Amino acid sequence: MRPYSVVENTGFREMINTLEPRYKIPSRQFFSEKCIPELYRSTKEELQLKLSQSVRVALTTDSWTSCSTESYVTITAHLISMNWQMQSFVLQTRTLNEAHTGKNIGELLRDACSDSTATCTLKEKQQILGLPDLRRGTEVHTLTETDISNAEDIVKVMAPIKIATTMMCEEEQPTMSVIAPLQAKLLKHLEPCEDDTDMTREMKSAMTTDFSSRYTNSRDILLKASALDPRFKGLPFLENEEREFVFTKLTVDAKNSIQVERQQEDAVEEKPPDTAEEDEMRPAKKLKAMDLLFDNIFQQVPETCPLSRSASVVSRDECGLRESFQHRRRHSVFSEKQFTARLC
Repeated sequence: MRPYSVVENTGFREMINTLEPRYKIPSRQFFSEKCIPELYRSTKEELQLKLSQSVRVALTTDSWTSCSTESYVTITAHLISMNWQMQSFVLQTRTLNEAHTGKNIGELLRDACSDSTATCTLKEKQQILGLPDLRRGTEVHTLTETDISNAEDIVKVMAPIKIATTMMCEEEQPTMSVIAPLQAKLLKHLEPCEDDTDMTREMKSAMTTDFSSRYTNSRDILLKASALDPRFKGLPFLENEEREFVFTKLTVDAKNSIQVERQQEDAVEEKPPDTAEEDEMRPAKKLKAMDLLFDNIFQQVPETCPLSRSASVVSRDECGLRESFQHRRRHSVFSEKQFTARLC
């Protein structure tokens, strides 16, 4: 930061004149009497508005020492906006020459709240939360070792949930195939451990109950979507029995889909050839989306995968079904003659 008098510096004025001769540099009084006061007033109004809209406000203090060994304390207000965004506002920074005891910090906070532009709002929040008034001379109880330990445990429990939330929010088009693996991962993380404290165990129990009750009615479609996603196609988050069941249902669904396509082909062959109608019947965009979804998923299934074992005991039509998916990229619709040739 530079003082207001910099605009009167000869070198500074020559530099600005070289860059833009037509620009007229404002005076020092313009910044000190108009520009900065207006900026302060607009910032003050914005802070008052956001504090009044928040349900809770947290105050923190940060002590630091300047290069000239002067001790300062910065008071910051933290809140969560209506859009669920964490926001922080510095209320003030002042010197603190006394010892950094709870009593001195409490007196500092009281003076800061009295001088702050958000005094009324903070007092309203204090009354709503039923907190006692902070009077001069009252000592502020700082965090104990137990409080710090509990905070560290909370951060440890909530860390994967924060990562999952960030991941889903950053995706412009999140897919449903990630829901089942993500839910399984969080439930695995929330399993009780031997070194869990009572508070950690209670948190895990409450979150496990909540997570387990979600997506119960749509679990089948979520598992199918995960099996069709190359990232989760092996379904490693499921038990063997449930994994086998999902792959079997996918095989049956795919077989039914091929049978429907056959019926549609037969219906098309019975009609007189019409190029315009045939072009309308082929959803090119949908096939492209299907191609992007499946890619080489059936080629990449390992031999140890339940789908590979189940494929060895399926009928001859089902074997042709798998090959038809592998060549979908080059052939959008198989004729009966082409399909029979592939089986042979």
